[in-house]
Amino acid sequence: MTTEKCIQLVATFIFAMALLATPSTAQAQENFLGQRAESGGEPFIKMDKTRFAVGENVFFWVGVRTPQKDGKVPAQFQGTCRLVITRPDCTEKI
Repeated sequence: MTTEKCIQLVATFIFAMALLATPSTAQAQENFLGQRAESGGEPFIKMDKTRFAVGENVFFWVGVRTPQKDGKVPAQFQGTCRLVITRPDCTEKI
């Protein structure tokens, strides 16, 4: 067996294992919707556009939508938090 074929088989195996370990979109959405219903708010990230050039600045907004008519954000969303951004090269910016 050639080295290239061996690498291809290992990559295929790793990809298959990653697919098996990933929860389905329906499960993830169900978990998110359940948390949203319990909390009374819906966290969101809004970006000014969907495609960016290499090295271009990315602007985004992080917030909470609330179903309450008075527009008050639930108390559990009013605390401070830490936002970690993962770059395409897998380095992180805090």
